[in-house]
Amino acid sequence: MTWWQTAAVSLSSSALGGLLAVAGSYFLASRHRRAEEREDAIRSLGAVLSLLRELDPSTWGERIAYRRESDADEALEIAAAKRARWLCAADGLEVLGALHPDSRIAGLVETIADRASLVSIRLDEVAHGARVDGAWQEAIPGAHTQAVESARELVRLFR
Repeated sequence: MTWWQTAAVSLSSSALGGLLAVAGSYFLASRHRRAEEREDAIRSLGAVLSLLRELDPSTWGERIAYRRESDADEALEIAAAKRARWLCAADGLEVLGALHPDSRIAGLVETIADRASLVSIRLDEVAHGARVDGAWQEAIPGAHTQAVESARELVRLFR
């Protein structure tokens, strides 16, 4: 083998090794980034599911109405705290929807946000004097159930 053939083989193998190293690094970095995004999404969804348990209208509708009768300020505080926690959890949810526009994920985010906001607003209205009547019992727990089911489906999409 002549000197120029040796040089060509050396340069070619160095270039190939460098390309493989760069490709491998890119592959590992992209996998790491996707894993981090998945963990962030699941963390946000965990906060939403936890909050949805706290917004359960079957428990809190009557409880807030009862508190309103004995201590109106306490009922307002309970409802306001639940609303504030929902809005905080909804921030992460909205970011998740924005990261995946025009997808099943965005649709589920919209359903969760719509239904959970309705429940939160209705609990606040109960604290302000609205009645937990038959129509309330038919609509609001169903909206809560839809939000919970959509959140669980969204979690399954990120597993």
